[in-house]
Amino acid sequence: MECDKIFENEKGELITTPKRKFSTIDEATIVAEYENSKFDRTYKVVTYKCKICYKYHIGRDGNKINDKERDNSSKKNKFK
Repeated sequence: MECDKIFENEKGELITTPKRKFSTIDEATIVAEYENSKFDRTYKVVTYKCKICYKYHIGRDGNKINDKERDNSSKKNKFK
């Protein structure tokens, strides 16, 4: 079974797209830190291990990201 993102488009149709898969938690963490450093990001992105494919994914945790967290993420990543 493939793990996919499922969301509703503006027409109310359900759309599925494959999630980005990472082999290690370190790879996923680097991308999550990069995403958290973006100024247009509203919600914090975290890494998690998928119970379906057993790889790592990134996703929003539902908490708003604050400026301090964004600055810390910006200092950690190498993609400035």
